[in-house]
Amino acid sequence: MSSKKDREQKLLLFLSKKQTYMTSEELSNQLEISRKTVYRIIKDINEAFPEGDLIHEKLVIQH
Repeated sequence: MSSKKDREQKLLLFLSKKQTYMTSEELSNQLEISRKTVYRIIKDINEAFPEGDLIHEKLVIQH
């Protein structure tokens, strides 16, 4: 299992290469992590940016 930081970096790198929105299920499948982990990572990343959400959770979580 990869570390929390590794998963966060992998998710950010993956999203930075995408041109469209993705569902949590798509992210989960692509990154081989659970949907719950996707939600947790998004929450953690957004909490690190008090200026505003870096990842718009409502746009990712469409399913």
